[in-house]
Amino acid sequence: MADWLQAIGTLIAAGIAIWAVCVARSANGRTDHSNRIAEDSEKHAKEANGIALDALSKSERANKIAEEANQISQEANAIAKDQELRLTDQSVVSWGVQWDTQAQALDLTNIGKDVALHVTVIIYSRHLQKTYGPIERLAGGETIKIPLPQVAEMRKKHFARAQGSGIIASSFSVACTVTVHWVTEVGNAVTGEPLELRLR
Repeated sequence: MADWLQAIGTLIAAGIAIWAVCVARSANGRTDHSNRIAEDSEKHAKEANGIALDALSKSERANKIAEEANQISQEANAIAKDQELRLTDQSVVSWGVQWDTQAQALDLTNIGKDVALHVTVIIYSRHLQKTYGPIERLAGGETIKIPLPQVAEMRKKHFARAQGSGIIASSFSVACTVTVHWVTEVGNAVTGEPLELRLR
């Protein structure tokens, strides 16, 4: 009887042990499955973050492109407006020149009615070349004096040569051309017709 009860106890213990192993395996399997789900979730989360970062980067690039396009559009509008003003420029600027013998200077007068900007004057002759300027602003009716002390030196040398040769000196004068470059108030660069002048 005791042997029989011992055998039954052994069988029950074995059954419980087997059941415990099965439960443990099942629990391990569920744990592995949960771990795989967690890993998949983490992987998907990383992919989602990557997509979000990529979308943000593309959005920033799109915004930058839009800003650059807007700036280009504004510059194009400004250029178009500037060109329109230049094409319709009706500035009246013209020049008069006189030689002031006493001051040994060339008087340049804006005899037009409009302002000339960044005025540069080129005086040219066989023995004299001078560039004067730029003069920032010369209004209509305004005159500037351009000193040319070289003319007095040239006159002195002319008469000295004549006297040294024992001949009566002829009158002295230097033929030159005066060319004026300027910019109108709307930005057009202009070169005037050469003006003829004798310096005495």
